[in-house]
Amino acid sequence: MRTWAIGLLALAACDSGGESAAAADARATVDAGAVDGGRGADARVGDGAVSPDAAASPVVVPAAVTLAERTATTWALTDTPVGVAMTPVGTVVGTAGGLFRLAEDAELVDGTAVVAVAAAADGALVARADGLFYWDGLTLVPSALADALDGHPVRALAAAGEVLWIGTDGPLYRLTPAALEVYGDLAGVQAVAASAEAAVLTQATEQVAVRAGASGLEVHGLGSEPVNAAAPGAGDVVLVGLEQGAARARVAVAGGATWRPLALGQTPVGGQGEALAADPSGGSWVLTTDLLVHIGAAGQTLVPRPETPETIDYFSADARGGLWLGGEGVLVHLPGDGPVRPVTWADDIAPFRDARCAICHDGQGVGPALQSQAEWARDVDEILRRVLAGQMPPGGGVGQADIARLQAWKDGGMP
Repeated sequence: MRTWAIGLLALAACDSGGESAAAADARATVDAGAVDGGRGADARVGDGAVSPDAAASPVVVPAAVTLAERTATTWALTDTPVGVAMTPVGTVVGTAGGLFRLAEDAELVDGTAVVAVAAAADGALVARADGLFYWDGLTLVPSALADALDGHPVRALAAAGEVLWIGTDGPLYRLTPAALEVYGDLAGVQAVAASAEAAVLTQATEQVAVRAGASGLEVHGLGSEPVNAAAPGAGDVVLVGLEQGAARARVAVAGGATWRPLALGQTPVGGQGEALAADPSGGSWVLTTDLLVHIGAAGQTLVPRPETPETIDYFSADARGGLWLGGEGVLVHLPGDGPVRPVTWADDIAPFRDARCAICHDGQGVGPALQSQAEWARDVDEILRRVLAGQMPPGGGVGQADIARLQAWKDGGMP
């Protein structure tokens, strides 16, 4: 007989032969119809007609847009991250060069290549080619959860709330406080973008959207959809996707669901994105050329994209609303739980005026004088209208981050 602390710490166990107790418990749940097999052929997420021409469909615009300026923390990191886990005992990042603890510098914990990492209990689960391990803040020890997975190598981990999604060479596992759920027909999951109740799973040949229901996971294959990347949505947006860089939102319509262009920020046209990341607390993030855009149930939050790294190879979000960006030998964290810096004339608007507006609006150019804070406050609505329409500056080209700062300055009372 074995004693198990479901899922995490390596505990002393005594074999009695045969199937492990945790695996038997999981299989009993399956046999009861609560999980594997609870996915019926008609249990789908957003089934229905797909718009044949999303570009001609109505644009999905946010109910509200806010700007969140964040102060970045940067670490030197040679290898591209495969995952970051923020825990009560510290933050660790997994790479092909090993597991690192983030302090003032990135400190090597263990030099064995990491496949996946996720927060779990008071520490972190670390998947490697030689097994599944638990980091307690000091040491790495084998995790008892590995036995419950029947020896299937772990390829993906995603923690969201009290739920842990586990992709393996075999079934998909979903660990909740109530049970370890097993989904044998969702095999070979290599990546998971997840919130607690929904996820987009990447398999060898396609992506699959899943959502937790009363009788298991409702499943919708994305192989025939127009998007080449997707993440869970929030509110009326079931999924957020990218179609060759064009932002798309999957929304419910009469008789099913359809993909429509998704506006990012204030511009009321479909936006362009480079990558997606799931928000573990709900919604998703879109990486654009100058912004990080959160798609939530209440609207959109815009975070200016940091200048470094210019090329981003790793993009993820944490449960505290923070963002992680990796590339070009660095790892950058933009915290989500810190204070939001107000947009001010001196720090934001005056530099924008000098860089983009002074040539025409210095009191001697072709346009009216827009030199002082009072002049900008007086004409802010007209400035926003012309900038959004692409009429100012000549040739347009103002980025969404600058537009968001101008709108936030207006909304904040123009300090």
